[in-house]
Amino acid sequence: MTVTAMVACLGCGDGAPRSVPGASRPGQPSGPVPAGAARPGDLATPAAGAPPGPPSPRSVLAAAVVQNQARPAPADRSKEHRLVDFADDDGARAERARDAVVDALLQAFPHPHAAGRSCDPNRPGTRPDERMGGVLLPTITQVAGAFTRAGASEIAFLIDYCPTGSGVPRTRRLLVLEAGVATFDHELLASEPFDEVLSASDLDGDGRAELLVTTSRFEDGTSMVDLSVVALRGAGPTTLGTWRAVVHCNPREPRRTTLALHVRLDGGAPVFRDEVTTSRCVYPPPPPAP
Repeated sequence: MTVTAMVACLGCGDGAPRSVPGASRPGQPSGPVPAGAARPGDLATPAAGAPPGPPSPRSVLAAAVVQNQARPAPADRSKEHRLVDFADDDGARAERARDAVVDALLQAFPHPHAAGRSCDPNRPGTRPDERMGGVLLPTITQVAGAFTRAGASEIAFLIDYCPTGSGVPRTRRLLVLEAGVATFDHELLASEPFDEVLSASDLDGDGRAELLVTTSRFEDGTSMVDLSVVALRGAGPTTLGTWRAVVHCNPREPRRTTLALHVRLDGGAPVFRDEVTTSRCVYPPPPPAP
């Protein structure tokens, strides 16, 4: 299937064709980005009458269809509504960018610190007998809405260029595009260790949606997820609050803790309420001894 056909099918649903099977493949566009990184809208357009070729990153990104859309502020501002409940695995799952969109993003916004190197899929310290080959592709999640100004038709992408941080530095970028042109472009700081953009909602009724982003952590043998609410104001994101969203089961602590986050408006400002649920984990019995 041609790239053009795949672009035309973006948003067809879970069965839409993928340009590349699997999560990694050899070869990855890389290289430093000059000041004022190249944007899809800056790319040249083929002259009229030129033979058809692969669509530009701009056309791919403009055609991208996201399933997750930013929600408007509640009609009755005095009432509370639930933003997310991490007890619902489906409702707390981020939307991954399709392969054609990933390819276009990497072409227009490559890893800014790769310097020609590729991301190693193995984490530092991986045993030799467990090491995998190939190149690890970035993790890119997305959500649609108006983020930089009321009425905008934008897509927010969170690009985690190298989740293992091996081979090239782990670098994360929060990027907002409208019709393929960047309206917000920020390399996340160490104090902004977000992994994925989960959803978005206009929390204060100003017509601009705030982002719900997550950070995965592993501490003292326990896997956890943190949730942050951020607003895109000025040159960088502003964090409105951070909560421990999930504490996963482990053999030492056979309980799973999840967060439900609620919000209401008070004098035009969002007020959050967290609700924590703890449940027992069920481990299958060990296999019988041989």
